[in-house]
Amino acid sequence: MRPLTLILLATAATSYTFTNPVNHHILVNLRAGASDNEQDETSEIAITSLRSLGMYAKNSFSKLLGIKQVKGFKSRIWAFFFGEQDGDIGEVDLRRKLSKRRRKISRSKSKPNSKPNSKPKPNSKPQTSSMKASNPLYRIQREFIKFSSSPPSGLSVKVRGSNLRVWIVTMKGLNVYDGETFKLRVEFPKSYPASPPSAYFLKPNIPKHEHVYTNGDICLSLLGKDWRPTMTAESIAISILSILSSATKKMLPPDNQNQAGKEPGAAQDNFIYHDDNC
Repeated sequence: MRPLTLILLATAATSYTFTNPVNHHILVNLRAGASDNEQDETSEIAITSLRSLGMYAKNSFSKLLGIKQVKGFKSRIWAFFFGEQDGDIGEVDLRRKLSKRRRKISRSKSKPNSKPNSKPKPNSKPQTSSMKASNPLYRIQREFIKFSSSPPSGLSVKVRGSNLRVWIVTMKGLNVYDGETFKLRVEFPKSYPASPPSAYFLKPNIPKHEHVYTNGDICLSLLGKDWRPTMTAESIAISILSILSSATKKMLPPDNQNQAGKEPGAAQDNFIYHDDNC
């Protein structure tokens, strides 16, 4: 009678374990490699369910077999579900394993997810302000950014090619030059701002003015003896536009013949200025 009872009880316990939806969910998650969060939740359910199942089976065995205790039965129940072969596994041991696994997961999530071969995203904006102050072109760059971002009325500027030391300033004429457009070439020497930039008009449209030579040179003291390092190329362009706008008639300089055949843009060290307005 007792062997038959054992077989029936074992069959009933096994059937209950695998057909009960909760226990089936537990076994699938524990054995089939569910996600970490799902296994944590499932394991908590397993602790409670298996403890109740073990106590129920233990009490049933005790009553049916007429004994008070079945030694090692609970450890064999746990071993069946968690693959342990030796030792007595209880709720405390399982909770230790769960705690250890949670710490491992927490450490892995705290590590930065960096890819060694990842390439930085290209910056769509030009690096116009990345130049260091120690760079000789730093001041020229600052002047260009200010001039180009908020140009004075009648003026615009651009860099010639990729050479930051050469600017092309476009001027819109007023008064007697109304409707005309002129191109001014500005070049910064290596000694800038200790030395002034050179500035001259580009052909073919050179304004006919008493302070502008036909080769494009401009008789302006700010480009020579009156230059100060605190001045800027923008202030030079404004001064040139000012003398054009103040003209009442178109006429050539009185000494144009002496300057017309020379290359424009030379330093104005020996220039003889016509008057104080030049």
